[in-house]
Amino acid sequence: MSELRLWELENPSLGNLLEAKAKLDGNNTILLFEDQKVTYTEFDDRANRAANGLLELGVKKGDTVCLWLPNCPEWLYLWFGMAKIGAVLVPVLPGLSGNHLAHLINQSDAKTIVLDASFLSAFDAVAKRLKKIKNIVVEARASSPGTVSLPQGSVLLETLFDCSAESPQIGVRHPDVACIIYTSGTTGLPKGLVTRHFPPIPKPTTPASSDPYAEYFKPGAVAYMCYPLATWFGGFVAWFVRDMVTAFSREKRYDRFWDDARRYNASFFM
Repeated sequence: MSELRLWELENPSLGNLLEAKAKLDGNNTILLFEDQKVTYTEFDDRANRAANGLLELGVKKGDTVCLWLPNCPEWLYLWFGMAKIGAVLVPVLPGLSGNHLAHLINQSDAKTIVLDASFLSAFDAVAKRLKKIKNIVVEARASSPGTVSLPQGSVLLETLFDCSAESPQIGVRHPDVACIIYTSGTTGLPKGLVTRHFPPIPKPTTPASSDPYAEYFKPGAVAYMCYPLATWFGGFVAWFVRDMVTAFSREKRYDRFWDDARRYNASFFM
């Protein structure tokens, strides 16, 4: 496995990091999901398709996009697709509804929302209160045929992944806004925190052997997660830049936790 020297990248945006890694270690595994194994090349290809699909919807650099899906690889492909075109990710917790949901969508100025069909009833309940939503993208592949009534003018998520796999080549810089992370709203309405792609990354001044986590966070090690992606997606980047593999499941199942951890041969879990 080749070492990705982050401090040598002229512009360490999320999209550029992924493309650099795909060139170095394209055949290596980046992701394990249920029975799927995804390589860096495959991940980059799907992120490019998501990016170009969003561009075809009219999403531009600086636009916010609400991402409201259960755990699935498409969640990550869409996030990196947004990063490649400079769109801003707004992750939505699976159980959000009512006033909190409407506030998050409106306050983030989102014009596009990508949601699972299982969340359509919660979305429909606040749809008339949403001020700026123009694009509705629905993931309906897990639903039984004929059971989903799609909102007027919506498109299916799978159509985005039919788009070109070429890198969109949008000028995204590492200081650009990458996402707005909202609180769960325990003590009031959700509050947003703006985060950027990456700060300038200095060259390490201490040897890797001095890293107290080096034994666990080593290249090829598997990190297993069972919580909603909307709460831990930042961890994916932390493991990705350490050349680790991320494993996760579609839903949080306590009765399957240890079986999954063993199946993925996880080095650690959260």
